[in-house]
Amino acid sequence: ALGRPTTDQSGMRMHLTSTLRPQESGMIILGMDYWDRQFELEANRDLVSRSNICPTAATMLLQHPIWIYQWNPHMHLYGKSLVTEHYRCGQKIGEIGRISHFEFDNQQNYVFDP
Repeated sequence: ALGRPTTDQSGMRMHLTSTLRPQESGMIILGMDYWDRQFELEANRDLVSRSNICPTAATMLLQHPIWIYQWNPHMHLYGKSLVTEHYRCGQKIGEIGRISHFEFDNQQNYVFDP
């Protein structure tokens, strides 16, 4: 319940409020479509590429602009490198981030500052 202290084993401290802030933040997971089983990797391949899109029909429903401010690449033990690119209307407009040598034991969040 809001305002009542609760303890778990996560080690995180969260502060909740019923007063909304002027700025909101959220998270969206991109790059994997669970429904078409993109996570299945072909054997004996040096390069496996996966992509995903957020179609214009979906982004047109947004009432406000979205700003990317953080990037968290994650590839379990499978990935060696990763690039996240930003496209608009089929044209590349920028790169969100690039990890040339991914290390599972050294995963990080990266600040995105265009």
